[in-house]
Amino acid sequence: MVFEKLETITEIEVQYTTRSCLVIHVGKSAGYSIVDQPIIKIGGVPVIPGSSIKGALRSTTESIMSESGIDVCIPEASIPKTVKQRGRKDDYAKELKRLPPCDYSRGNVCPACDLFGAASLSGRAMFLDARPESEIVPIKRTHVAIRRDTNAQSEGSLMELEAVDEGAVFLGTIRIVNAENWQIGAILRSLEVLKLMGLGAKKTAGYGEIDTQVKKITQNTFENGERAPEDKTLHTEDYMKAFEEKLSKHES
Repeated sequence: MVFEKLETITEIEVQYTTRSCLVIHVGKSAGYSIVDQPIIKIGGVPVIPGSSIKGALRSTTESIMSESGIDVCIPEASIPKTVKQRGRKDDYAKELKRLPPCDYSRGNVCPACDLFGAASLSGRAMFLDARPESEIVPIKRTHVAIRRDTNAQSEGSLMELEAVDEGAVFLGTIRIVNAENWQIGAILRSLEVLKLMGLGAKKTAGYGEIDTQVKKITQNTFENGERAPEDKTLHTEDYMKAFEEKLSKHES
């Protein structure tokens, strides 16, 4: 649907600066979900994976839309396994005041899935890994569990985490194919909210605080399958306004 005719690719260049430590996910032992993996290593270099950025921005966008009265679904991947096993997906969605998971093959796609993707549908938005602006030396952080009866360390509970310290700068790109103005605005708004919500696991322990700054928005235009010779540099205000207008149409 989105890619039947390539008209534009909008690129949002984002700078992410850590305001607290971000945990480096190592192997499967940490047990984090995709959204909770704020940092991974690729070739020994810490990066913020695009999947983590996408997950955080998607959940934020869904919440903003739902709060404004726009019907959005609960993604299949977000439904607990026990709910699926009991065949209660529709009931679970109703409890959260959401639609059941979208499935493009059945002709139902909510605004969030149109942007981020759903079953049988590639989303318009692509999230590239954010890579460090300069060399980063990871640090070690130690955590313990406290016994409630003695207020002493619980035996065998010592856990050491590898993390990226505050002040680290990462650069990443978000690309949106054939974007509507409000969709660009939705991404920009969610990037703003990310400053308050944080990124990744262990946020309640002080991890995951991050600043976001949009450095540049560029629109690549295509005609007859070929890229136009000049790209347009866009400004955030018009797109934020378009998203606000979409929300206001549904607010009671």
